[in-house]
Amino acid sequence: GDGAGMRVHTPETNIVNIDTAVPAPGLAGVVLDEGLRISASGPMRLRAVTHLDVSRDDLTRAAHVIAKAHAHAQRSSKEAK
Repeated sequence: GDGAGMRVHTPETNIVNIDTAVPAPGLAGVVLDEGLRISASGPMRLRAVTHLDVSRDDLTRAAHVIAKAHAHAQRSSKEAK
């Protein structure tokens, strides 16, 4: 779905692609500091891979961490202009 300038593609496998409104490599670095290992698969796309040991609570936390980092990056980008 769409939200906060991001688009999460409906996963068909354990791979989740997220289109971002900010550069994905920088965003991946920010969320890594929060313990999420997510890669940039393009300039404006994140790629997350889940595993059997990842719980629903883990996914909810990850979504919140990504959304918070994305919103902060958007604000910072607008302030820099």
